[in-house]
Amino acid sequence: MIERYRRRLAFTLVELLVVIAIIGVLVGLLLPAIQQAREAARRAQCASNLKQIGTALHNYLDATNGVIPRAVNHSTGPSCCCVTDNNEYAHTIHTMLLPFLDQQNLYDQINFAYEPRHASNTTVRVTPINALMCPSALVIEDGTYAQHNYPAATSSHGYGVCGKHGSGSTNGVFASRWGLIEASTPPVTLDSQMRLRNIADGLSKTMAFSEFAKGLEYIIRTSDRPNMGRSWFDPRGTFGNTGFSTHLKATPLNPETAYHAADLNMATVGSYHGGGVNCVFMDGTVRFVSSGIDGENWQALSTPQGGEIVEGY
Repeated sequence: MIERYRRRLAFTLVELLVVIAIIGVLVGLLLPAIQQAREAARRAQCASNLKQIGTALHNYLDATNGVIPRAVNHSTGPSCCCVTDNNEYAHTIHTMLLPFLDQQNLYDQINFAYEPRHASNTTVRVTPINALMCPSALVIEDGTYAQHNYPAATSSHGYGVCGKHGSGSTNGVFASRWGLIEASTPPVTLDSQMRLRNIADGLSKTMAFSEFAKGLEYIIRTSDRPNMGRSWFDPRGTFGNTGFSTHLKATPLNPETAYHAADLNMATVGSYHGGGVNCVFMDGTVRFVSSGIDGENWQALSTPQGGEIVEGY
C-alpha cells in the first residue's frame, strides 16, 4: 500500500510533457497580448511627445506674434535646401523650440554665430532629447548626431526640406518657400511669410509635425533608411531629416517615389506603430493618420492653403 501511494505522488513523463505543452500554449497566447499592450503604451507616449511639441510650438508662436518659421531658418537661398546669406547651414525649428521643451540649458549652449556643424556646437549636436524620440522607433546612432523622429511639414518635394520647390498650395506650414527671398536681380520674394492667420484651411485641418522611422524598408534606397531624422539640430546631409514631404505620393509608409527622379522618397513619413503615423496639427491636437489615406487627402492635411475639405481620413 505504501509503495502504491508513493507512485501516485509522482508525475509520469507523459503528464509532465502535457503540462509543459499547456504552459507553452498559454505563454504563446499571452505574449502577443503583452506585446500589443506594450506597443499601445509606446504609441500613447509618442502621441504625448507630439502633444508636447504642439504645445511648445504654440508658446513659441506667442513669442513671435504668430509668425511661423521655416523648418530651417535661413533667409535667402540660391535654389534649394537650407543655405543662409553667408553660405553656411542654418538652424532648425527643432532648435528654436528647445526653450519651450524644458531644454533652455541646452539652448543656451548653442553658438548661433556658427552653423550646426561647427566645433563649438559639438556638444549640442550629439545631445539626444527624449521629447523628440518615439519609444517605438529603432535607434540608429553614429556618435556624431543625435537623431529624432518628429519632422515638420515642409516641401512637396521628395526631399522634404527643399527651398523653393513646390507652391503655396502644395507645401506645408514650415516649407522653406514661405517668405524666401531668392538671391536674384532684383531679389524676388517667392511666397509671403507664413503666419497663423494665413492658415486658410484651419488649424485643426493642417498638420505641423509627424513621424519618421529610421531603418524601415519602405524607403526605396537602402542607404537612406538609417538617415531619416538623422539630426534634430543639423539640417545638412540627408534631405529627409528635419522635414517631411507633403507630396501626393508621400502618404504614410508609401514606397512610391515622391519626386520625378527615381528612388527619392526619403522624406516620406513612417512609424513602427503599424498602419500609420501619429501627427500633431496646428491646433495642438494629435491624431493617428492611417497609411491607407488617399494621396489628395494627405496633401490637403499637410498644407495650409489648399482650400480642400477633408472628411473621414
